[in-house]
Amino acid sequence: MAIRNWSDRHHAGTTDEPVEITWRGTIPEWVQPSRDWVEHCTAQELLSRVVELVNAQMVGARGDWRAALSLSGLRLHELGEFNALVSEARAEAEQAPPAIQVATTRHLRAVWHSGRLIELTADPIWIATVGPAGFAAELTDAVQPVSDADTTTVARDRLIRYLGGASV
Repeated sequence: MAIRNWSDRHHAGTTDEPVEITWRGTIPEWVQPSRDWVEHCTAQELLSRVVELVNAQMVGARGDWRAALSLSGLRLHELGEFNALVSEARAEAEQAPPAIQVATTRHLRAVWHSGRLIELTADPIWIATVGPAGFAAELTDAVQPVSDADTTTVARDRLIRYLGGASV
């Protein structure tokens, strides 16, 4: 079921929010600028608001390997080895380059970092002339999450196997 994500600024059934995002779980199904968004903000302010709403909905949606660790089966005498494995996994993760990914549509550019949308920009000539349906369709395409660049690592898998789990 789709969920509409609006800001808290509702006024008698209306909102001064320049954009509405309809979600299917954590995937933006449709991004619809309000009909009069131009009266409320600039194009870059609208795109910045889309970035804020996308990130607000996606917070916590992407798993962190550290959160998947369970110490329930760990014995006290195993803490030393556990700490060593955690240190190796952390060091390995810090060596990985930042996961910056750029996704483009015909007129929009979305920059993602570690599963968060950090920037959304548009061709200024296009945004000044595009109709509402074309704008909504391309915005929706631009904010689709990119595949996670965080690849499975050897040290992390070794730690998870040590704790009795499957690699994540």
